[in-house]
Amino acid sequence: MGKDFLKRALAILLSISVIVSFIPATSVFAVDEQTTVLAFTSDVHNLSNNVSADRLGKWIDMVKAKYGKLDAMGFCGDLAQWNASESDYWTYTQAVMSKVEEKGVTAVYTTGNHEYDPGAFTPDKNDEARRFIENAEAPVEGNYHIYCIGSGSGWGNYSVDGADSQLGKLNAFFEGLNSDDNKPVFIVTHFPLHYWAQGGRLTHNAGLVIDRLNHYATNDTPND
Repeated sequence: MGKDFLKRALAILLSISVIVSFIPATSVFAVDEQTTVLAFTSDVHNLSNNVSADRLGKWIDMVKAKYGKLDAMGFCGDLAQWNASESDYWTYTQAVMSKVEEKGVTAVYTTGNHEYDPGAFTPDKNDEARRFIENAEAPVEGNYHIYCIGSGSGWGNYSVDGADSQLGKLNAFFEGLNSDDNKPVFIVTHFPLHYWAQGGRLTHNAGLVIDRLNHYATNDTPND
């Protein structure tokens, strides 16, 4: 791979990071056509009253008013509330997705633990579930890549699989990029890959993922 690509490959490491209500829109900044505006969030936790979905819609309106556009938005899991029934979980998720579609925003969804519990997620469960991406690149068009790690059921709620099932696919993604591809890569995942100890819950094997990302960003040899 080209050295310029390696230096620019790792642009942002995202997990539970952006709380939509915290971003003000008091000023207007004109951006040109070459500028890309991206947004990322997690844990929408929508319920039957759709308050969270409605707030998300208002926030998207604020971003568009401030920057003139929103090219794409990544969602890092837990679109509906943890104590919903299995069927209600997907009803509340559908309301979030419909709100994003209503705003004309290209959306990328990866799973969180609540898609699995209570949502009992499987890739072909329903139309909503089929929109979630795990361990693969999102099919977006632009001057960037978005890779979704997700929250697969096989490795538990607070872990990253150190085996080929996740790290192997992440490696294959980077190895498959052209050497002259200078697009930044955005990694979206539900559980933080840096230190996180809420209630004693740690993201196990996160260091292995960080080593791989650093390897492709710097061309150093990853720690095995």
